[in-house]
Amino acid sequence: MHILGQKKRTFPIVGSIFIIIVLLLSYFFYYTKTPAYSIYIIQKAVEQQDWETFAEHVDTDQVLSVAFDDILEESRSDAEAANMAKNLTAPFLQILKPGLVDSLQDCLHDYVETGNYEANFQDMDIRQRLNLEDMKRDTDLNFVRYKDVSYTKQGDNGSPVVGIVVTDSVLKKSFVLDLAMQKNLDGSWKVIKILNLKEYIQAIKRARQEKLQVLNTGIRQKIDAVVDRGKITANVVSDGVSGRRKSLQIHAILTLHGNKPVHSISGKAYARTADGQQLQFPFSIDLVTAAQSQQTIDIVSELNPFLPKERAFTVQGAEIYAWLIVHCIRYADGTELKDYEVLPDIV
Repeated sequence: MHILGQKKRTFPIVGSIFIIIVLLLSYFFYYTKTPAYSIYIIQKAVEQQDWETFAEHVDTDQVLSVAFDDILEESRSDAEAANMAKNLTAPFLQILKPGLVDSLQDCLHDYVETGNYEANFQDMDIRQRLNLEDMKRDTDLNFVRYKDVSYTKQGDNGSPVVGIVVTDSVLKKSFVLDLAMQKNLDGSWKVIKILNLKEYIQAIKRARQEKLQVLNTGIRQKIDAVVDRGKITANVVSDGVSGRRKSLQIHAILTLHGNKPVHSISGKAYARTADGQQLQFPFSIDLVTAAQSQQTIDIVSELNPFLPKERAFTVQGAEIYAWLIVHCIRYADGTELKDYEVLPDIV
């Protein structure tokens, strides 16, 4: 009777364990066919330098092609005057797209197989290298690392979207990239597109600008203590015999309060019309070498009548507001007091 009772108690326990094992196996086989598991496979493929497995789960042609277009569009839509060259060259970059995407493919292949893409990168012509350097900078590629999967959700077309968390070692921030997934014939999944790459680039730019402002706050205070910009005026002047060439002239009175002679200053000049059109351009001015003095400077920049933003400054009677930001003071002894123009790689 005792043995029989013990068997009766044992059977439910064994049955429960069996059910748990079946459930766990069922979940395992289910999980291995989920989009999130394919992200894990991609991660392991990179760690194990397995290009074949990586390529099975990432449609590299489509991912890189769409990413190229997104980066180019974001670059073109950037309103800062510093990016005007990018806006003007965007149509030419679109022509160069097939070759650049092929170069990106080669770099990605080398990175997965060897952990390094620099050898292939150095073999490119200078034009390709410069364009890809811009893309690396816009995406912070050198400093971003995969962390984990944040979620899986249904996309607008009904296909799954996996959100992966990436961390930026310089910015000390995390971002989520939404990856559109497509089912393979064997039931696994592959990445076909980064859905929010443009938003990610915008977030990177904002974060870098915020970090840069924090780094520069103390330096700017020291620069402003040395170079006091007094009254600043701006007007449009005519050049040449015909008077058709127009230039923007910014006039400023500077007072130096340093403890050693200043040789020159450089920075950016800004001008804005009453209706909100704004220009910025760099300047570099040699001063009468002195530690403490008052000096006047004139900064002149020719206006392009074919650019609507610059043409707005030539309208008769237009009110123009101007200001200067000094980024660098060069002293007579060769030393400099200079803020950061770009965020350093190590902060």
